[in-house]
Amino acid sequence: GPTANALNVGKPDYYLRQHEAPLALVTASASSVIDVGCVLGALYEFLISKGRKVSYLGIDLVPEFIRAAGEALPEAAFLCRDIFKDGLPASADHIEMCQHQTWALMLKLWLGLWMNIKE
Repeated sequence: GPTANALNVGKPDYYLRQHEAPLALVTASASSVIDVGCVLGALYEFLISKGRKVSYLGIDLVPEFIRAAGEALPEAAFLCRDIFKDGLPASADHIEMCQHQTWALMLKLWLGLWMNIKE
């Protein structure tokens, strides 16, 4: 089901601690955050637990994750969307992207550049 266990993240505390680095990047003046690959909204939970009040939009491809996150965190916004196909729906002070999607974006950009060079 749509739980942290489905992500095979190992120890549960690691799942939340992985957000320490993004926390450093979300400055105190940031009032809005888009979290691409949000899964269950753990970044939002983490930001709130650290006293960061932000307007949060979580985006993921998996409808079950979006549904579960919306039910668990009704004060945040969640959207099922493929940003590679449909783009981002809004702008924000900070945009976070999970490492898997970062690699996919880098690969897509690299392939696009390679195809342009090859032609």
